[in-house]
Amino acid sequence: LALPDQLASILRTRFLRHAVSLRPHQGALARASHYLAFALEEEFFWAGSSGSRTTPAQHELLRGVALLAEHLHELPPGVEAFLLRYLRLWDGRASVAADVFAALQWLRPQAYEDVYIHVLKPLNRLFLSGSAPFRAQLIQCITCMLRNWCDVDWKKVLARREEGAPSGPRQPYELYAPVDPAINHYATMREIMAFADQLGALALQAERNHPLVQHAVLSFFEFACTMHTAHQLPFVFPPSTAIVYRCFLAGSAFGVSRLCGVFARYREEFDRLKAAGDQVLATQTLSFQNGLDRISTFNSFILDMCNALWRNLVYTKHRDAQESLGFALPSELEEALRFTDMNYALSLTHSAAFAPLAWRFLHGLEQRLSSARQVELHPKMIRDRFKFDFLEYLKKRGFVGLYNFLFTFIRFTRRANPST
Repeated sequence: LALPDQLASILRTRFLRHAVSLRPHQGALARASHYLAFALEEEFFWAGSSGSRTTPAQHELLRGVALLAEHLHELPPGVEAFLLRYLRLWDGRASVAADVFAALQWLRPQAYEDVYIHVLKPLNRLFLSGSAPFRAQLIQCITCMLRNWCDVDWKKVLARREEGAPSGPRQPYELYAPVDPAINHYATMREIMAFADQLGALALQAERNHPLVQHAVLSFFEFACTMHTAHQLPFVFPPSTAIVYRCFLAGSAFGVSRLCGVFARYREEFDRLKAAGDQVLATQTLSFQNGLDRISTFNSFILDMCNALWRNLVYTKHRDAQESLGFALPSELEEALRFTDMNYALSLTHSAAFAPLAWRFLHGLEQRLSSARQVELHPKMIRDRFKFDFLEYLKKRGFVGLYNFLFTFIRFTRRANPST
C-alpha cells in the first residue's frame, strides 16, 4: 500500500480493509491517513465544491472513509482532523449526513472540552434548525460513539495513568497512538451523556414526540441503562424528568413499553452499583456523582408510572402522593378536573396508547368465550384475572418492557388464574 491507487483501493475493497485491520502496518497506516486527508480536502475544499449539491465522488469518498473506520475501529488522524474542520463549514445537507455520522461515531476518546468545541457545538447549531430525521441521526451518532468508547478497558487506562504501567496489548482506538491516560474519560462520557439528554428533551418537544426522535432517545437510554453491568463503568446516568414524562405521555404504546423496559434494567444497574460501591470508590475515584443520588427521583418516576398504568391512582391522593413528580395536582385544580374516570386516563386499559389493544383483546375474548348474547365492550371489563391475561396478551405482541416493568416493581400478592 505505497502508491495512491493502492491506498484508494482500501476504500473500495472490503477484503483489503479486513487485511489492514487484522495485520496493521504502521507505515501503511500513516500513508493511508495522509492520503485520505489530502483526498478529502481536495474534494470538499478545493475541487469547486461551493454548490449546495453533493457530488458522487464526495459521497463515495465519505462512505469509504466511514467503512474503513468501522474496520479499524477508529478514525485515521488525518481523516479526523478533516472532519473536525469540515463540521465548522457543513450545512447539514442530508445527502452526506449518514456518512458523516457513520464516521464521527469512531472519533477518538478525548477531553470533553475538545469534543464540545470541535464536534458538539457545530452539530448543535445544525440540530437547532434541523429536521426530525437529522435530529434523530445526531442522537444515534452520539449513542454509537459512546458505545464504541465503552469497548475500551478503562481500568487498564486508569492503571496506566496512576501506576505508569506499560500499555500492554492494543485496545480499540490505539491503532495509531495509545489512548491518553491523563484525560478524565469518565467525566467526558458523563458530560456527553448529559448533552445528549438535553438534545433528546429539546427534540421531543420541538418535534412533538416524533416517532423517529422517540426511537433515537429510547435507544440512547437502552444503551445507557447497561453501561455499568455490561461495560463496568463506575456510574449510572438515568434519564431526566423531561425525557421520562415526554415519552410516557406521548400516546405511543411502543414508547411506553420501551421506557418501562429501560426502568426495569436501571433497577439492576442501581442494585449492582450499590453492591459494588465501596470497591468502585476505592479503585476509581470520580470527579462527579456516580448516579446513586438520583435514586429518590428514580423512585418517584416508578411510583407515577405504576400508579398510572396499573393501580389507577394517578390523580388520587394517597400516602405516597408527596413522592409524585408528574401528577401531583394542586387541590383547586383537582376540584376543577373532577371526572368519574379521571384516574383511568393513563391506565393500561383506558389510555390513548393502549385502548386500541384493549379493545382487540376484549373482542377476541368475547369470541373465545362464545357468549350467546351481545355484550357492550368496555375497558373496565379488563380486571382481576383478565387484567393479567391482557398483560400476557401484550407481552406476546412485543411489549416485553412493559411486562418486565410491572413484574419488577409491583408486588402482586396473589395472581388470579388465567382465563381459558
